[in-house]
Amino acid sequence: MGSIFGGGPSTILKYVRQKSLRLIYANVKERILFDAVNGIDTITQVQKGAFSSRINNLAHGVHYSSSWTSEIVFGFEICRNKLGPDFEKYAFIDIGCGRGKVAIKWKQMLRKRRLEQNVYGMDYYDYLIEQAKYNYRKVIGKDGAFFCADATEFDYSILGGHVIVYLYHPFDETILRPVLAKLQNQSVIAIYNNPVHEDVLLSAGYKLVAEKRGFHPQAQTVVLERNPKNPQ
Repeated sequence: MGSIFGGGPSTILKYVRQKSLRLIYANVKERILFDAVNGIDTITQVQKGAFSSRINNLAHGVHYSSSWTSEIVFGFEICRNKLGPDFEKYAFIDIGCGRGKVAIKWKQMLRKRRLEQNVYGMDYYDYLIEQAKYNYRKVIGKDGAFFCADATEFDYSILGGHVIVYLYHPFDETILRPVLAKLQNQSVIAIYNNPVHEDVLLSAGYKLVAEKRGFHPQAQTVVLERNPKNPQ
C-alpha cells in the first residue's frame, strides 16, 4: 500500500490528478484489496534503479509491479477449462514473480477447487524472492518453491513435460526468445499479461487460445499454447 498511500494527503492528491478515476478504482480492487485481505505487501513497486547492478540481463527487464487479480483469475479459468482432466498434470511457474502474488493467488484457487498442482515462482532479484517466500508462507501456511535465477539460464526441464507459464511482461524480446527456446520440448500454456511482445510467441509457434483486451495494458491478457517439438 505504501507506494500509493504512504506519502500523506499531498501524495494522494497528486496520484488522483495523474490517474483516471477508473484506474484508481481498478488499483483498489485489483491490487490493494488483495494485500489488505491477505495482510501482505505485493503492491509496492520496485524501480529498476533499486535493483542490484550485479544482476545479469537487468537492462532487458522491467520494474516490479504486481498483476491485477482478475488477470490471474482469467488465466486460471482458461487453463482449467482448456486442459480439463489434464490440468493437474501441468506445473505452474510465474517467471518474474516479484513479491509472489501470482503464485499465492494461483495456490488459493487450487485449494478452493481441491486441485493439486506444483506451483513455482522465479525472479532474478534475490530481495524480491525473499519477499515472495515470506508472503507465500504467511498466506498459504507453508514454504513456497521460488527460484532466484536468470530466466535464460534456468533448466525448465525440472518442471516436467507440461508447463503453464505466467508472464506479466517481465522482460523484452531479447530475453523472451531464448526462454521460449528453452521451453520448446515441453507442452506449454502461456498466460501473458500486458502482452507487449505477443508477436514473439506467435512467431515461435504458439497459438492463441483466449484473449482479454481491457481498457488498460494491465487489463490485457492473452493465453497461448504450443505443443513440444521433441516431447520429454
